[in-house]
Amino acid sequence: MPKVSVIVPVYNAENCIEDCVRSVLTQSFKDLEILLVNDGSTDSSKDVCNSLAGTDARIRVIDKENGGPSSARNVGIQKSEGEYLIFLDSDDRWLGEESLATLVECADKYSLDALRCEAVSKYDDGKFYERNPKPIGFSIGSGGVLTSFQMVKDVIRGEYFSVCFLIKRNALGDLAYDLSLKFLEDMHLLSRFFCKERRCGYLSLTFYEYRKHPGSLSTAPTIRKVVDSFRMCEELKEISEEAENQKMRTFLVRNAMMMYHYTLGTVSTDEYIERYEEIDKTLRLNELRKRALSWKKDAGSGSFPLQLYVHPRLGVVIFRLCRAEGRILRKLHIRK
Repeated sequence: MPKVSVIVPVYNAENCIEDCVRSVLTQSFKDLEILLVNDGSTDSSKDVCNSLAGTDARIRVIDKENGGPSSARNVGIQKSEGEYLIFLDSDDRWLGEESLATLVECADKYSLDALRCEAVSKYDDGKFYERNPKPIGFSIGSGGVLTSFQMVKDVIRGEYFSVCFLIKRNALGDLAYDLSLKFLEDMHLLSRFFCKERRCGYLSLTFYEYRKHPGSLSTAPTIRKVVDSFRMCEELKEISEEAENQKMRTFLVRNAMMMYHYTLGTVSTDEYIERYEEIDKTLRLNELRKRALSWKKDAGSGSFPLQLYVHPRLGVVIFRLCRAEGRILRKLHIRK
């Protein structure tokens, strides 16, 4: 049985899958399997995957009908044999030949259920954007093993990227990606995972490179993204009821309420504002706002944004007025 299963969903990735896989094969850590889950590709991805598998016995190609990346990841989880799971997208790559060895060594040493590292984004113009590593106090080497609450509040901090995690297979259990979600599926899965008490760790090691393509489907504005984002309000509230820790329960409820606020802010942008009526008709935004506000008693102390207390139409106006004010102040050099 391999120590680590690397799960790679593949869909029409003929131009990038080889580079992706090579970044795994060059790792100094060799006790692994690479599951290339061909998600019904219509280009030559399957042939490229089979060619790669012919060069290394650790590579397995799994063919399935197209169902999206979450479906492919679920199949990879089901077929995996490793003690640990780690995800890698076909247009991305790993950095540093010692990265996986460092992750596994740390996870073993501290008997971790989940270990989080960092990622860097590379854009088509060659520019990089690196997320700021968390304070060293959250590092496994100095702060000890983290609780699930510390992981979600202090390390993840809204950046729910499952590709940044090494996860113990038996800790994941029967959890799987929700196939009805096309957006925020990582947030949904990891929130469910960390609502239970886990042994967690963090390393300020940047090992994952995202390839960012402006105008791609992942960055294009769609109604489906807004629908799934508003739906996450209800999902997080339900997940909070399963939390084993009161701090986590309260934190998840606050996040559930704030998801309404963040998503309404998205609706107020130029990319979405003209479709407000369609979104409102689909989701009944004022009813959702009222439900979110009714959770306030379970959200602990602290204030909430004005948009949670007013009709969503007025909330959208407030967002747009705030942005207009910001633009004016920046032009006047009063605000950066």
